[in-house]
Amino acid sequence: MFACGRYALFKSPDKWTDTQKQRNRLLFCLYLDLKESYWLSQGLRAIFNKRSSKDVARLNLARWNNRVTESGFKSFNTIVATFYVLYA
Repeated sequence: MFACGRYALFKSPDKWTDTQKQRNRLLFCLYLDLKESYWLSQGLRAIFNKRSSKDVARLNLARWNNRVTESGFKSFNTIVATFYVLYA
């Protein structure tokens, strides 16, 4: 199941085929951590894809950082640390 669904997890949900939507719905029901980490990564992607002022982007990054901290996923710590270095 993961081999077939892995590629779709690197895509934006609006680019999923109907089969990928169905497969990811099942994956996300079975693996809640996968669902949460996917949406965290999509949230970060959305911040960078959206055209906004620096202040708005920083606020959005701070909110994203709060969601990452609440999630407890250690795999995002490197990204968060990078932002601290860049914007400190």
